[in-house]
Amino acid sequence: MRKSVIALALLPLIAACNAEKVSYHVPAGEPSTMSFILYTDGCVSIGQYRSKVIAPPAHGTFDFRPATIVPDKPPCAGKSFVGSRATYTPAKGFKGTDHMVLQLGTPRDTSSQRYVYREYDVTFVVD
Repeated sequence: MRKSVIALALLPLIAACNAEKVSYHVPAGEPSTMSFILYTDGCVSIGQYRSKVIAPPAHGTFDFRPATIVPDKPPCAGKSFVGSRATYTPAKGFKGTDHMVLQLGTPRDTSSQRYVYREYDVTFVVD
């Protein structure tokens, strides 16, 4: 079974090594939201992501929670999924670079609630 991931409203992404490094440009004073769903080739949900914040952002807030997501692009356009929504909100008046470390888990075996976690070193460039 192949896993597919859709990231809606993603900002530019830069990948790297060890803990995967990612960087997002975020407008000052505005929350930035990313939505994630996991599904098979047949548009069947295979669970949702889980997150563990290892080091929170120093100049803003980060929230990760379940959400109902309806993709607007094929192959599963219009189908409703229970997914995950992540939101980063910079502190009022903050401009500059913010940083956090996050572990993102994908289901390995949904019947026993086992997840495999991957660590991300996330940089937010707020301007």
